[in-house]
Amino acid sequence: MARRRFTTHPLVLRRAEVRRIRDITPRMRRITLTGAQLGSFEKDGTTHPPFVSSAFDDHIKLIFAEGDIAPALPVQLPHGIEWTASETRRARDYTPRNVTADGFDLDFVIHDGGVASRWAQEARPGDDLWFVGPKASTQAPEHIDWILLVADETGLPAVGRFLDERPIDAPATIVLTISDPTARQELAVRADDRVEWILADPTDGDALVAAVRALGLAERPDVATGYAWCGAESRALLPLRRHLSREVGLPRERLDITGYWHHEDEHEAPEDPAAAGDDAHPVPVPSPRAWFVVRAALQVGLVDAVAASPGIALADAATAVGIDAGPLAPLLGDLLTHGILAGDADGLRLGPAGEELLADEHAREVYDGLDSEILASLDGLGDALRSGTSAWSRRTGASFAAQADGDAELQEELQEGGEQLAYLTDGLLAHAVWESASRVLVVGPGSTPVGLALRGHRAVADVSIAEPRAGLAAIREDVAGAIPTHPLDAVSAASHEADVIVLAHALGHRTDAEATELVARVTGIAPRLLVLEASRPDALAGASAHTEVRHLALTGSALRDADAISALAGAHGWRRDEVVPLGWGVEGVLFTAR
Repeated sequence: MARRRFTTHPLVLRRAEVRRIRDITPRMRRITLTGAQLGSFEKDGTTHPPFVSSAFDDHIKLIFAEGDIAPALPVQLPHGIEWTASETRRARDYTPRNVTADGFDLDFVIHDGGVASRWAQEARPGDDLWFVGPKASTQAPEHIDWILLVADETGLPAVGRFLDERPIDAPATIVLTISDPTARQELAVRADDRVEWILADPTDGDALVAAVRALGLAERPDVATGYAWCGAESRALLPLRRHLSREVGLPRERLDITGYWHHEDEHEAPEDPAAAGDDAHPVPVPSPRAWFVVRAALQVGLVDAVAASPGIALADAATAVGIDAGPLAPLLGDLLTHGILAGDADGLRLGPAGEELLADEHAREVYDGLDSEILASLDGLGDALRSGTSAWSRRTGASFAAQADGDAELQEELQEGGEQLAYLTDGLLAHAVWESASRVLVVGPGSTPVGLALRGHRAVADVSIAEPRAGLAAIREDVAGAIPTHPLDAVSAASHEADVIVLAHALGHRTDAEATELVARVTGIAPRLLVLEASRPDALAGASAHTEVRHLALTGSALRDADAISALAGAHGWRRDEVVPLGWGVEGVLFTAR
């Protein structure tokens, strides 16, 4: 399981001040920011570290609001951020362009509409700008012989910063798409670099991929030691993602493609439509028919068959997937209407939504991955609510945790979600519990980031990880032998001894009975227990209803808050000492054995 490496940074809310404004081009405005909170500063008794941005494509989250900014700001915790719900917040990600000891620059594309562009056009020296981040800096893979940089105007700041700082000493090929000739900038290129300026609409993915295809990267003998970084409009990048991964053959860890903006952003939709208030017009409930049609088309391979042979007739696509064309014909209406496919039965090709599904694995998972399986289980939610079981178990015949304990792919999904804890370890490590904890046992999908963080603590001498056997292979690869691992079913008070047990996202995917059983298994191993779980949805994500219903489908219960976790642990003699908010809805609940 190839995971991208990154360095995390403390999450701090900062107020910066506009110091200087200048136009780099008629379409790009550079605003220099400075302020006391870019250095180390104290707030509410906590000293926060200086602002750090160590990678050329770091993102900070700028916070804007309609009216008063105060209700839109997140809550600063001692070691993290808690995003509260806000109807007026408009948050946008931007890349610091030039970072110096006393400030940094932000480059804004000037255009009609858009909250950030509007702010940049109206900004004056002395104005405030609030922001959070960056939360992490991505580390490029080792041994890079060449690099491809692809961007539209929104990605230009990252490209410019890369060329200024040269974090990778390799020849760079740069492909830049601009919608107006006046957007061209002077860049710090070297003699062995190559720059291609493409005049095209920023949403024209065909023009972008055509320019990159003309480079002939697939014919390079050193493809395996290249690295591609791309930042532009999200859908325009989809054909490029497919070209670089499938045709060029760049490994996943050497391909960094980020949608810097979405064409729909121009409409300035609220972050969470569900938070629009009681006076909002009700949103009609759509029929689930189209979702099931797209899911079926992906599952039987129809969409992939069309992608492999653009212009293919439905009858030939049916032959390719081994299904009679008759039953497939009724699917076309929804597939064409929703842009999964384009053309007609005599000649089919991928539509824009189909391109997205095949290029972005996360988009596909909504129809053909774990998320889709959870959604499908909601068909039995009514019966599950009546019976007090989970919708997942009623559909599959077993609980999610029972299946995941023996399924490597499900374990990988859980561990990917557990990586969230990597961004919260500053607050975790600051707690005094570790000063008297020489030996720590970590259990759960978040055990890798937590275990690696604890391994660097000065007082913790011995860290080990316990996980279901199906998940041990991926964990061992991630810790690279640095941390001992054990099968969870072999862990007990008779076999292990520690000062603190950490359950890192270990309970959230388990039913109440299974969570209680896990607590019972680790009871007696250590005098202290720390449970790390998301007790409420992250309000910034704008998907609170999805998060809560997803948890209900998996476990049959609502998201467990600190009181619910305490009730589970209290049944086995654990006394709650305190609740430590870590941010993003995650809390640490600390217990002592009675």
